[in-house]
Amino acid sequence: MYELQQVKLFLKFAECGSLKKASEELNMTQPGLSRSMRRLEEELGVSLFVRTSNTISLNENGRKALELFGDLYGKAVEVGDALKLFSESKRTVKVLSPSPTLFPELKRRFAISNPGVEVIAETSAYEGMVEALRNGDCQLIQVSHPVEGDDVYNAVFDEESLCLLLPENHKFSSRKEGVQLSELDGETVLAPLETGYWNNVTEKLLPNSHFIHQKEKTDFETLLVSSTLPTFVTDTMIGSFNDSFKKSGRSIIPLLDEYLNVTVYCCCLLKNRGQFEKFFSLY
Repeated sequence: MYELQQVKLFLKFAECGSLKKASEELNMTQPGLSRSMRRLEEELGVSLFVRTSNTISLNENGRKALELFGDLYGKAVEVGDALKLFSESKRTVKVLSPSPTLFPELKRRFAISNPGVEVIAETSAYEGMVEALRNGDCQLIQVSHPVEGDDVYNAVFDEESLCLLLPENHKFSSRKEGVQLSELDGETVLAPLETGYWNNVTEKLLPNSHFIHQKEKTDFETLLVSSTLPTFVTDTMIGSFNDSFKKSGRSIIPLLDEYLNVTVYCCCLLKNRGQFEKFFSLY
């Protein structure tokens, strides 16, 4: 039976129109290419070329073979590429989430459930995540409510709550039982660096407050330690800012508004559920 490599050489010869040019582009000798073409003819049991003392060209069979082999080789390449992507998908998982504060826990669970799998975690707006999941551009997404549709599997991943982070001299720092968000309206607030699902939520709910934004983590941590401004934090953020929290001497005060507590779902396409079964079972 002929080999795919022989088909590749045949197609290159047909493209170049001569043994000399084809052998140069293939980085092989003319006699070697000629022998390969003869073996292909022997395997097929038909003549493909018109040979003279100085030239070789396709005969009628060869032209038909060019038509058939072109489709065959293209499909074979597609199959190879698809298999490579499939194999890589088993070793690499791409996850989209609006909240990078959840990534450390995500990677920890994958290390337990799917050791050897590389997790690529990226932030994304919700609208784009669901489309990316269905298009196969990622394998998992994290959302604050289940995705609708029979083609998606939703699993509870975690729960996340928004809290206040207050300096000792703030008027609410002694309210260990909690504070209603509306009680802060009108205060100057240090905008949290990254609170995932809660981005911009507090600014909408505190229309009379002035928010001071910091783009860099080091600048945010400096103000956290040196200023008396209240700010927000999620319970999943605490670990990543632990040293800064200790230096600041701030207290974590619960927010009592029920809508400031969310259940986080991790979603995959239903057809891929089996691939992540051990991961889902860790919650």
